[in-house]
Amino acid sequence: MSRLTLQDVLTATATPFPKFQSLRRRNQIGLAFGRSVAAASLSYVAADCVGLMLVDVLAQSYPNAFAATLTRVHFDGWGYTLAEAEAHPDHDASFCVVDLERESDGQKAHFVAGAADLVNPQALAAELLESTPGARGYVAVRVNCINISRLVRFIRKTAAANGIDLSAAFLPPPDSHAYRDLMRPYVELRDQAIIEVKNRKKREAVAAKIGEKARSAFEALMREGPSHLRQRGRARRPAATGRAW
Repeated sequence: MSRLTLQDVLTATATPFPKFQSLRRRNQIGLAFGRSVAAASLSYVAADCVGLMLVDVLAQSYPNAFAATLTRVHFDGWGYTLAEAEAHPDHDASFCVVDLERESDGQKAHFVAGAADLVNPQALAAELLESTPGARGYVAVRVNCINISRLVRFIRKTAAANGIDLSAAFLPPPDSHAYRDLMRPYVELRDQAIIEVKNRKKREAVAAKIGEKARSAFEALMREGPSHLRQRGRARRPAATGRAW
């Protein structure tokens, strides 16, 4: 897979340039690997298209700035969901944001989760709260789930209609050595699944620093050839699952 230009990303996501300019001016860009800037001088990967669209969909439920923050901070979460969607195209994979509140003092927080064949978001949130570090005392107030598989299908269809080839997998399969190596820098964030409002800026800074290293590693992987990404295939249909970050 070759790297993309900014125009490729805007075309594949059907993003009008004036809208992109507005997002950039307001610091509301959210791309893969925690990137918050976009310019014609930079190169892009297919996962950036998903990030740009994810901000747009999340903004239907949250303020635009927070939608961008969620996308930048939680690439390890929606990136896993994207890798799952690519590895198993015969079922849809969803990325969910769970809004929390601690009833004892009203402290607000959130965590995110990925799920395959999602049926009941509230049940998923309740199950994951029981097993997530730091979740004691919190209750789920709202669950917003985005069908990542649908976004990918839209991006591929729009890109193909405009002569842009995005047929290769956007990320390596989640059970591959390549994917595990790529996402290893994010391991240090896994024990901080619950993010309180007061800690969001700090978490975003950490995610951006980790993302720079991970993006460089991914671009190096792309230069080694498509075999490391592997073409999309139809794998065995897994049971419904959930995973929190």
